[in-house]
Parts: sequence; C-alpha cells; structure tokens
Amino acid sequence: MATIPKHEREARAATQAVLDYKPPLALRLIRRGLMTLVVLALLGIGYTGYWFFIATSMKDGVPAWLADRAGPAMSFNYKQIEISGYPFNFRIIFHEPAPAAPGSPRHPAGRAGDGGPAR
Repeated sequence: MATIPKHEREARAATQAVLDYKPPLALRLIRRGLMTLVVLALLGIGYTGYWFFIATSMKDGVPAWLADRAGPAMSFNYKQIEISGYPFNFRIIFHEPAPAAPGSPRHPAGRAGDGGPAR
C-alpha cells in the first residue's frame, strides 16, 4: 500500500473544502431572489413579445376577415384599426366605421345602377 505524501493530502483536503463550501444564508437568499427576478423579467419580456406578435397578426388579418364575412353584398369601411388591451385582452377598435350596403353612396361599387365607384 502506497502512502500519500503529506503535501498531497493537504492539497486534496483544501480542494475538498472548496467544493464543500456553503455560502451564508443571507448570500443564498440574495442569489435566489435575484434569480427569481431575472426569471420573472424574462417571462414578462417573452409574454410582451407574444402579445405584440398576436396583436400585429390580428391587425393584419382583420381586413381579410371582414371582407370574407361581409361578402360581395356588404362593405365595411373604416379609417384606422387599433388593437389595445395589453396585457390580458385583445381589443379591436375601428376608428370611424362605416358599414355600407349595395346601392348606398358609401359602398365601393357605388349606387345601384350607376356602375361606378362612389364619389
């Protein structure tokens, strides 16, 4: 059986002591609290990105959805679409909405019988 020299035994003991180090309770609580804050901040940033992605998709898809629902018999004109409701809702707001039936001056096909767009 080989004996380990004293200086190697002391080096191993010192290395093991470093690996077994346990920081004081206050430092562990601070580290845990900071890690919790970082995780919550990352989740908040991720959710905000998700919300704005969905809101932009809705804003881009609403005109096609309206045209599909109205069909050739109706038209729905508006000045601007606004998406609001962050953080928990998606609210679609139409500024100056103007639904129009065929034959009305606001309908894109114009009045019945004149065959041209409304002026």
